[in-house]
Amino acid sequence: MKTLFSILLVTVTLFSSCKKKEPVVVEPIDNPSTTNSGNTNPPAPVTAPCNPDTNKIKYGGFTLTYTYVGTTTNGLSYGNWGIFGNGSNSDLYIEFVAAPSTGMYFTNSSSSLTDPKKCQVYGIFGFSLGQSYTAVGGDSVYVNDLGNGNYSVSFCSLTFNSSQAGPFTSHGNLTKK
Repeated sequence: MKTLFSILLVTVTLFSSCKKKEPVVVEPIDNPSTTNSGNTNPPAPVTAPCNPDTNKIKYGGFTLTYTYVGTTTNGLSYGNWGIFGNGSNSDLYIEFVAAPSTGMYFTNSSSSLTDPKKCQVYGIFGFSLGQSYTAVGGDSVYVNDLGNGNYSVSFCSLTFNSSQAGPFTSHGNLTKK
């Protein structure tokens, strides 16, 4: 009887160790900044290849400063979310389809803004009676979501065209804190 019990025990142990294991299912993470444990980590910031001064743009040989920078979802010309800067000699608008996340975006080349990875950059630049300008399509814009509704948006060598005056190329930044 002891022998039979030992054989039975060995057989049960053998079969239970050969039991097919259930596969481990790993769910994909849609947002790479969110871990499975629910902790959120901000995405790594993006860095523009130039270092524009905060809330300033180069226009010709001048540096124009924005004394007020804000974000809005109202009164926009192209998108549903925008960051804007107002200064004594310039207004700059950068509009997106929706509030952007940290990353690189491209300037839009049409009057319709529907691509979530594109933005429309335009403004009025110059002294006295400023000229209206729009950035040409395909240039890079660097967005950093700073959290709590704060953003920093930079661009380098962005070319602006106007039907009223000649083009200019500039680098600039709008930061709302």
